[in-house]
Amino acid sequence: MKILGQDRFFTKQFDLNSNSASLEVLPLPQGKPESFSGAVGKFKMEASINKTELKTNDGIDLTVKISGNGNFMFIDKISFTLPSDIETYDPEIKEKLSYSESGTNGSKEFRYLLIPRKKGKYTIGPIRFSYFDPEKKQYFTLESDAFPITVLKGENEDQPSMVQSSEVEIIDQDIRHYPSYSNDSFQPDHLFFGSKLFYFLLLTGPMAYMLVIFIGRKSSLSEEEIISNKQKKASKFAIQQLESARKALDKGDNSTFYAELWKALNGYLSNKLLIEISGMTKENIRSVMEKKGAGAIEIEAFLRVIELCELARFGMAQSINGIEIYHETLSLIDQLESQLK
Repeated sequence: MKILGQDRFFTKQFDLNSNSASLEVLPLPQGKPESFSGAVGKFKMEASINKTELKTNDGIDLTVKISGNGNFMFIDKISFTLPSDIETYDPEIKEKLSYSESGTNGSKEFRYLLIPRKKGKYTIGPIRFSYFDPEKKQYFTLESDAFPITVLKGENEDQPSMVQSSEVEIIDQDIRHYPSYSNDSFQPDHLFFGSKLFYFLLLTGPMAYMLVIFIGRKSSLSEEEIISNKQKKASKFAIQQLESARKALDKGDNSTFYAELWKALNGYLSNKLLIEISGMTKENIRSVMEKKGAGAIEIEAFLRVIELCELARFGMAQSINGIEIYHETLSLIDQLESQLK
């Protein structure tokens, strides 16, 4: 270190040296828990969900709060497993930290949005968080309770109806007694072969068979035409839905705007590619769109808008410009129309 000393008549230069400092870095001991991601210090954990019953495609918030003293910078996510029918997104993170000679104190809160895609009973968690205590020189694992949730069928989940046993009526369970014909005499006119009914059915049977085939083919063609019209009008239906979204946006009703926008995008893909609404997972959407010829840029843009809509619907995206998203969606549907086969 060099310091310049100056007075009224001359300038002098002085050389100063500090004492050397040594730092010994010890490795972490063996036996790290699976949930350990590098947190060192002393911590506490709180975990909670905001509801235990919801419908498919609705959202549920899972909040995990880590508080205490330690290296919070290494705590960037909380690891946990979910059933395959529940999707999640990157968490919203809130920090309340202070810094002093004793280290970093405060808390870090992770808020995860979970969206179940199918009805049923599920269990979330337990949530586990592990850290190393340098004073006690050992690992500790914090564990929350498990959170059972019930998912009911929502409006957008299409599932085939099941016949309930209460809807089945048993007509007859009796074993009927068949009369005996042992004493009857045989009469030739009792034979079906050669009778008037035999010749009538012989003549009309082939005609009836051809008629059944014709009606079946016509019905099949009608189903094909319905599917074809559904695909051709996919963009028209989507634009009509977007008009409803725009009206809601003009009124300042953001919740309805994002709900209508979400319906327009999912409805378009469902009609265009014949995907069931209940099968609208990110992986499935990406796979089907790739097979049908959509470009990688358009696929990621579509998934991004879907995700923004879901985040906005549940109040987790505050800085989204609605009018920009609206125009981007219109442009995106126009581009997909020229790509999807």
